[in-house]
Amino acid sequence: MTHKEIYSKTGSLGANLRGFRVPLKSLDTLKSTNRPLAFSYEFRDCTFGIELENAIDKEHWKNLSKYPQSIFIYSNCNEPTDCKDIAKRFKNILQLYNIRQTQIYIILTDSVQAANLQNEFYNLHMFDIHIDYKTVSVLDINLNDVNRHANIQPTKQFSIMSRRYVKDRLFLFCELAEKKLLNNFHYSFHNDDPYKRITIAPINEIKESLPLKYNTPAITQWIDNIPYFINNEYDDYGEQYSDKIYKTIHQSNFHITIETIFNEGIYSFNASNIAPWITEKTYKPIACKKIFLCYGMKGSLEFIRQLGFKTFDGIIDETYDTIDNPEDRRNALVLEIERLSNLNEDETIQLIDSAASIIEYNFIEFERQKEKKWSKHFKRAKIF
Repeated sequence: MTHKEIYSKTGSLGANLRGFRVPLKSLDTLKSTNRPLAFSYEFRDCTFGIELENAIDKEHWKNLSKYPQSIFIYSNCNEPTDCKDIAKRFKNILQLYNIRQTQIYIILTDSVQAANLQNEFYNLHMFDIHIDYKTVSVLDINLNDVNRHANIQPTKQFSIMSRRYVKDRLFLFCELAEKKLLNNFHYSFHNDDPYKRITIAPINEIKESLPLKYNTPAITQWIDNIPYFINNEYDDYGEQYSDKIYKTIHQSNFHITIETIFNEGIYSFNASNIAPWITEKTYKPIACKKIFLCYGMKGSLEFIRQLGFKTFDGIIDETYDTIDNPEDRRNALVLEIERLSNLNEDETIQLIDSAASIIEYNFIEFERQKEKKWSKHFKRAKIF
């Protein structure tokens, strides 16, 4: 059957399921459960503190048990998923309410996590749950915007952008400032939270929070001038797909990607149970056809390769990606940045030329992933 609407507690799509063919409505508007229904739980519901088990009320779980045509959609296209935990929770829910596995549709953020969750279900002898993925971070990059600046010649060796204040990011910039490397960058750094639009780190508090080793004249002078806008021009840095970002990446030879998580140990959730978090921050230099280095969780580059892309091992020293200790990993990355910074123009051109086939391969793979279609089970549901 074809469902004419989908219901959730918040009635909000957030960033995940803009591909629904039918409207999403709040459960408050549902007048009767005496018919087959479609229910949804997505990342936006989670941010409101709604747990999976409470995604819908008991009467709605019972509706799934009563009507085989009813379906439940779980979507997390924004963040990594603790696959082992989610699989166990679904098993408990299905057993508690006697719900059929074929009524469950799960959408994750990439192919690797989808495969990992499938394996976790297999381990629990659950073989009939429908799983697919939608990489929103790829889909949201507009290649027309990217290509508008494709002919710009680089004017700096590097680009790097940080729009949200996190201490791990601050420490990276302190290292770059102390080594006087920031002169070779187009960059931005902010002490705001763009999601809340409030200043969360006054300059004096930033200084007081620094480890003693960062109490140097060069770093102090740099901190005194926070925030930094790209090319000293004010912009709406809260807009993560702004035209200025693509232009800045094109204006550099190498891009340093600052991923969402660098040190998983500082987060309230157990990030050690999830795969490295790869977001639009990594896909942007791929779309711009640039060599990139990644300031992220250990294994971020390996995860990028699992997603179908290539990295630049042999051209770039990528051993930093294998280092457990966050400080040591940061120091190794900075050493490689320093090496690249010391290349002369001819050496830089030669290095970039040696990476041309990888750059082109990644761009083709990026275009392919933008064209990814829903699997047959999702197509048959006629709501995606």
